[in-house]
Amino acid sequence: MSKKKKRQVEQDPFATGQPWLSMKSGIITMAVVSVLMVVWVTWQGSYSKPLGESLLWGLVFGGSLWIVFLLFLLIHRLFRR
Repeated sequence: MSKKKKRQVEQDPFATGQPWLSMKSGIITMAVVSVLMVVWVTWQGSYSKPLGESLLWGLVFGGSLWIVFLLFLLIHRLFRR
């Protein structure tokens, strides 16, 4: 490889392997999105079901977001060793 191509490869900002979002920002984003999901599912379900049952479904869907997030976090950490 020529010196010019080596410099171009080293200057690529996307080749660093660093995360584009910090863990703190990711957790905050997931918390906000899951709370909004609970509220939205509860509100949509309250038209056809009792409030308690629709709140339970909201918690199930909000919790499922966390399960998927934590599963992908675990897989990512296993493969990034």
